[in-house]
Amino acid sequence: ATKAEVEKYLYYTLPKAGKEDTIILFFSGHGAFDPIRPTEFLFLPYDAETEYLNTSGVKMSGLDFLKGVSAERVLVVSDACYAGGFSEMKPKSIAPSVDLFLQEFRNSSGRAIISSSTGEQISWEAPQLKNSVFTHYLLEGLRGKADKDHDGVVTLNEAYEVLSDPEKRKKY
Repeated sequence: ATKAEVEKYLYYTLPKAGKEDTIILFFSGHGAFDPIRPTEFLFLPYDAETEYLNTSGVKMSGLDFLKGVSAERVLVVSDACYAGGFSEMKPKSIAPSVDLFLQEFRNSSGRAIISSSTGEQISWEAPQLKNSVFTHYLLEGLRGKADKDHDGVVTLNEAYEVLSDPEKRKKY
């Protein structure tokens, strides 16, 4: 996941999506604010250089890469420190509730962002988890634990509710 590869995908592959397509982007890694332009959030790809963040990071604030994308359904999931700066997944098998979540998302329209932190927070990793804390609970929720009304579908609101409330995460 180098800067060049990430930007090629964002700026040249995503615009090929049609109006009826669904785009789900999952970013997991490190995030930082540009030290020269502190209002710009950067996703730090594999080849980011800490001394040159403003030229080696991928600019994400403002979601400029979505300009020119005609898909009516876009979900951006960001798991990185300061990921809330975005707005100013490939598991080996998909559980039925994850599939229903994606089906519900395909049948709706609009753009949504779920981030692991605000623009002022860091995100956490835990050695005992296979993923970061955020991704761990996101996957648990999508596998059905966030299905508050037990209808077999995890909605975007149900997923967000569990991810944003530490007390609800403790229940599972």
